[in-house]
Amino acid sequence: MNEMLAKIAGTLAGELKNTGGMIKIAHLPPCRGDAAHLQMGFSNLLGNAIKYRHPDRPRAVKVSGEVIGGRAVYQVSDNGMGFAAEHYQHVWDLFHRRVLMGETEGQALDLTLVRRIVEHHHGRIFLESEEGIGSRFIVALPPATDVGATTE
Repeated sequence: MNEMLAKIAGTLAGELKNTGGMIKIAHLPPCRGDAAHLQMGFSNLLGNAIKYRHPDRPRAVKVSGEVIGGRAVYQVSDNGMGFAAEHYQHVWDLFHRRVLMGETEGQALDLTLVRRIVEHHHGRIFLESEEGIGSRFIVALPPATDVGATTE
């Protein structure tokens, strides 16, 4: 996971450098799953964190993880636009578009795809967000090894 997220961050480095943004990646626990699919899912999460930045501040994205309750749990947090509570249930819908400043952006597939990838890996994904403050996506996946209920 550390290598994969570093690679994803590297592909986004140019865009971040041009806008003064940053991605911070903490040490991440390994998980069990298809590397190509997981890379696609986390690429979408990081890409959205960068795309939906708040216009008044530089992009800041943080990726962290730990083993909790026998799951590898990752958090992708940003200081972007955030979501109003009434939109939480719709962010996962196919073709639901995010409307910002009077314009629709994106193909409206990113979060639907991420959710399907996570669920295909017998995982779960959750959203915590505050409009105007930022968002945190929490992804819980099977760990690389059986770790029981320990926390790393």
